[in-house]
Amino acid sequence: MLNNHNVNNFLFYLIKLEQFILIINMCDRYAFTYNKQKLKEVFPKLVFKTDIKEDYNIAPTDYAPVIYKKAVPQLENMIWGLIPYWKKYGDNNGTLFNARSENISSSISFRLPLRSKRCVIPVQSLYYWIYKEKKKIPFRIYQNNLEHLLIAGIYDIWENNNELKISFSMITSCIVKAEDFYSYRMPLCLNPNEAREWIDEINLNTILKILKKPLALNFISHQITDLINDKSNKTKAVQTEFNNEQLLF
Repeated sequence: MLNNHNVNNFLFYLIKLEQFILIINMCDRYAFTYNKQKLKEVFPKLVFKTDIKEDYNIAPTDYAPVIYKKAVPQLENMIWGLIPYWKKYGDNNGTLFNARSENISSSISFRLPLRSKRCVIPVQSLYYWIYKEKKKIPFRIYQNNLEHLLIAGIYDIWENNNELKISFSMITSCIVKAEDFYSYRMPLCLNPNEAREWIDEINLNTILKILKKPLALNFISHQITDLINDKSNKTKAVQTEFNNEQLLF
């Protein structure tokens, strides 16, 4: 018979398993350079609950601008790395920063936010690392047409007495032609219409349909310098190019 101790242990190991899966082929760094006018083009009624500023090196546990909807679309700074509302102490070790589209609807940490707390993460560039001769080499990934990205996400609200933490996770999906890319996973990119629909009140079938959409965007990759490895460096310098561009798709 399951008692509270056994249930807690079961939940603990489920979370650890999710965290282990997320470590594989993850997106754990990106840049934000949107301005208010650009965001208003996608979300005309957007309410800014916080000031926004450029950040070229956002990492898990950092605060970042995220768009969600309560009556009207709103932008607020949230912690990158989901903290489930039921977590006892509300601590964030930055592990739940990606959510896999294939199993998000059954995940103990993600399934409820997927139904009622969806969000969009505005992104300028993504960063990935590859291993070559035992060295990590950083790359900047962005759209071929230089347009900014709108990435599907989920968020949750953790509360305890007077303490409040709002956090989010970025949804990732598989790339079919994995051999053409440095990771076989990429964040789930939405077009403006899909982004507006994603944060609206939609049924589960529509949600699952969006999760299964093909990743049909064109990306360009640049190898960049090791400046990106310093999480405290938030300047444009982290995007300094190391070699010539290479068209991926």
